[in-house]
Amino acid sequence: MAGGEGSRLRPLTIERPKPMAMLGDAPVMEHILRLLRAHGFTDVIVTLHYLGSTIENYFQSGEDFGLRITYTYENEPLGTAGSVALARDQLTEPFLVISGDALTDVDLTALADAHEAGDSQATLLLARVPNPLEYGVVVTEEDGRIVRFQEKPSWGEVLSDAANTGIYMLDPSVFDLIPAGTQVDFSMDVFPAMLAGRRPLYGHVVGGYWTDIGTLDAYRAANADLVSGRVRTYGGPPYRSDAATVDPTARVDPTARMRGSVYVGRGSQVHAHARIDGPAVIGDNTVIAERAAVSEAVISGNVVVGVGAKLERCIVARHANLGRGVAIGEDVVIGDRSTLADGSSVRPGVRIWPRKFVDAGVVVDRSLIHASQARRTIFAHGGVAGLANFELTPEFAARLGAAWGSALPEGSSVVANRDQTRPARMVKRALMAGLASVGVRVIDIGATPFPVARFSCARFDAEGATHVRTSPYDASAVDVRFTNPRGVDIRPTEQRKIEATFMREDFRRVGSESIAEITVAAAVEAYQEALLRVVANPEVTHRHVGVVVDYSDGTCGETLLSVLNRLRVRDTAVDASPVDVGSGGMAIEERLARLGRIVTAVGATFGAVVGPDGNRIWLVDEQGAPIDSLTVIALVLDGLRARGISGPLAVPFTVPNSLSSYASELGFTPIRTQANVANMMQVSDREQAAVAANGRNALAFPNLHPGPDAMATLVHLVSAQALSDLSVSARVSSLPAFTLAQREVAVAWERRAQLMRVLNSHPDRSDEGEIDGVVFGEGYERAVVVPDDDRPVFRVMAEGEGPVAAASLADEIEHLVASAAQ
Repeated sequence: MAGGEGSRLRPLTIERPKPMAMLGDAPVMEHILRLLRAHGFTDVIVTLHYLGSTIENYFQSGEDFGLRITYTYENEPLGTAGSVALARDQLTEPFLVISGDALTDVDLTALADAHEAGDSQATLLLARVPNPLEYGVVVTEEDGRIVRFQEKPSWGEVLSDAANTGIYMLDPSVFDLIPAGTQVDFSMDVFPAMLAGRRPLYGHVVGGYWTDIGTLDAYRAANADLVSGRVRTYGGPPYRSDAATVDPTARVDPTARMRGSVYVGRGSQVHAHARIDGPAVIGDNTVIAERAAVSEAVISGNVVVGVGAKLERCIVARHANLGRGVAIGEDVVIGDRSTLADGSSVRPGVRIWPRKFVDAGVVVDRSLIHASQARRTIFAHGGVAGLANFELTPEFAARLGAAWGSALPEGSSVVANRDQTRPARMVKRALMAGLASVGVRVIDIGATPFPVARFSCARFDAEGATHVRTSPYDASAVDVRFTNPRGVDIRPTEQRKIEATFMREDFRRVGSESIAEITVAAAVEAYQEALLRVVANPEVTHRHVGVVVDYSDGTCGETLLSVLNRLRVRDTAVDASPVDVGSGGMAIEERLARLGRIVTAVGATFGAVVGPDGNRIWLVDEQGAPIDSLTVIALVLDGLRARGISGPLAVPFTVPNSLSSYASELGFTPIRTQANVANMMQVSDREQAAVAANGRNALAFPNLHPGPDAMATLVHLVSAQALSDLSVSARVSSLPAFTLAQREVAVAWERRAQLMRVLNSHPDRSDEGEIDGVVFGEGYERAVVVPDDDRPVFRVMAEGEGPVAAASLADEIEHLVASAAQ
């Protein structure tokens, strides 16, 4: 029987069935097949279910093992008896049932002889065990006839120390107790039915070794027993109790020290001054590097153990890569193909699932199961992100809240809000609990747009705000963002402080009397009043302006609809009711195409798509034609000038010089920032800019708050249009053409740093100060190269004297980047 999933052996059985778990030189099932052949069995039927193809591909026809093997598959679990019954047509004489996931050297010939001598329909192989509480116990009379079964009795109930090993000799007549295609178990169904029917049912107690490798502790103990010579083996290496067993193809440096029972498998290498203390297993094709120390560990095949690494009483699965100086504590299990980078360590008892990556120097103190990696840093691209409920779990969020709160004064307050989705709600609640636990009061403003949280920092005199949202790039992921008291994204130095506290779990602990409150507060109305007071033009009538707004199923509709209504704007709302299952349903291109059709159908002045979190905005004119992001900036600037507003304009270096020149003509003073929005916010707040724009559909108005705000942008556009006698398309036609050709070059994450170094050392690079990209050329013949924050690509943006020149320059720089990335 080889259909077992081996759930208690995880993570070893995530990528292999339990019978393929390695014991010494071979999978446990191979040891069973060797035993069968040694006792004269020639034909074997293997019942398969979980990852059955792995077993069939390894053993195939059985010819290499001196057996004839056939296979049956359970499409759904049928129990121990139901799975065997799949082969009832082939089992027409007494047959042996044996588990493929136990280690034993029992005398199967004696079992077959006892079965035949007793004229039994079923003879169970029994083993004396010191702790019968973990097994199904069998009570027999003196002649071996079974009179009772006990399933995992308590000590007060124990009537026997004879455990059911799961090895049986059976007569084909037992199949009349096993209905075809139903789930039936031998020990729970068939044998009790035989006992009740007084059919001949016997137990045969034998000596020898037997153990079920059903747990990780039992698995490691079975390996120790095997390599120490406590199990009689048939074929394979001659394991010894007092010395190492080294395969002839393995290489052990003369200065390496091996003490006790150690097995070194085929093709493995033990380098200079390495130390291995047994009982230990070093699987095939494994490298134990210089000065590595391995103590009582089970290491499967194709593993690399780095220089100076230390492994104690642990299990390492196949193809794992353990870097220089890695330290692994007792009772740790490392899954298949996982990588632990240099200097990382794993605390005792931790389980690391297959194909995980642990960054250099990281201390892993809890099991790494769903997350893809254990990182040195938890912040990326300005926030913390991860797969909802797998990487970004409630436990993770509570620790994150405690880490952020520990960096703030005890008794201070923060604002917390989220988008409309269920994952964001879950994460925010856990985050708030962590904050309260370190004495930081949380002002919960509910499911509201991120701009409302930024604005509310000053209103509530908060130390900052946090916004939790479903990622706009991956509907299965969640982002957590943090701001300072001004509503500006926190700086990298502040991020590192939170990370350090998170990694060390050095949280401030307060007494029960100082655990902070979590209070619910209304914030939307105050934001709306400020929007009308600071952004809108109350002196102008807006009645002739009609706008169609697509709210992307987010929370902005509940905030903005009231504002537009008070301005007497003729508005048509699309997808204005929040949807709580994520915002990944419709791409922006689809939304813009649909918006264009609606605008022309209702005769609106223009249309807008507002991002679900309120940060970004996209426009179409009255003819339904999309308006590019640079032209949107120009429209906003043109409208501000019409109202007599000017001042500093914060724009990243990626925005073309042609737009900066136009802004200067209107009376604005362009200030160049880095490409990331956080830097743009910091600069615009410091310089008291009239407006900030990143050239990618995000605009901010620092006199309201410093962050991107699609709602404020829309109100500005409505007020500007109310002052104009021209249609939106006519206003667009009156603006200069801002030519920008864009390209993308795929670059693997791990090659980013190397590529940036190459580009920054290029002789044609232009020096434009401390920027987060590279510039080539100058004036109106200029290209910029920027690594994308969220995808493994580099963006190329080129401007020129017309579309042809811009495209030609973009192609040239794209080729340069692609060549450098090779």
